[in-house]
Amino acid sequence: AQSPGTYYAWAKDVLGNVTKTSKSATIKEPGNPDSNGYFQENSTVDGGTPSSNNPTIPAGFKPYEQSNGKIGDTGTAHWKDDNGKPSAESVKQGLVIESSTLGEFVWIPVPDINKMIMCQSKKATDQCSIIKQGNDLYCTIHESDDICGKLYCGGSEDLFDATKIDQTYMMGAGYREPDLVKSYDTTSYLKDIALTPEQFEKDMITDFKKMALSTHDYGGFWIGRYETSLSSSDSEKEGNDGTIQSKRNIRSLRAASTRSDGSYYRWYGMYDKEKTETENYSTHMIWRM
Repeated sequence: AQSPGTYYAWAKDVLGNVTKTSKSATIKEPGNPDSNGYFQENSTVDGGTPSSNNPTIPAGFKPYEQSNGKIGDTGTAHWKDDNGKPSAESVKQGLVIESSTLGEFVWIPVPDINKMIMCQSKKATDQCSIIKQGNDLYCTIHESDDICGKLYCGGSEDLFDATKIDQTYMMGAGYREPDLVKSYDTTSYLKDIALTPEQFEKDMITDFKKMALSTHDYGGFWIGRYETSLSSSDSEKEGNDGTIQSKRNIRSLRAASTRSDGSYYRWYGMYDKEKTETENYSTHMIWRM
């Protein structure tokens, strides 16, 4: 592999004279970083194919750098091994990216999407096999593209159980995602985000499928290193508006936070606020996994 830089083609004529041709090729560093190291293009740190062990860094972000000048999150989390390749071991230690405006985010690898989602037809006695089919995720076992979250606890008093395999989905009942609690998430509340319960439920299903497909394609997702806050907040006061961010020592956005008109954000207001789409990435409230 060639190092970043500009390369020219050279030619020799019949008399042995060597001349530079008009053709040239510029080899850019992965992500085409600016002078401060922030990527200007979406790319993995080595320019390779995205995977759970080689996460894509969105344009506008850069690998977190320690004070000792090494790239990584902790003394053992480095973006490349001694051979200059992405390291699976370093992912376990926690890889972090940072933006000058949005803060810091930690990589969550998902090498097997079947650990994270299932289809709604799954029974307690069987398992799904989720694959990508066109632009959708599809369960080949139950022949269904109605996907949902695969949850690892059965109730508010249960502990997370990574060995749980008997998950099932019950529409409108029990612990499930995505869905609304329609006895609570009523029109009188959802008017704050200009949606009816029916519209919001439809949006949530669409959002969930997009999130799951992105996680499948990239091998994981980035999660805020710190609690979500607003750009108008600081360490002393909670702001009313602004863009979302993940920064240290900033008052976090809460369901009881108020907008500039005095209304509460509530959970669905936070959901709405945290959902953004840009050319290079999208953001979203985390799903309960």
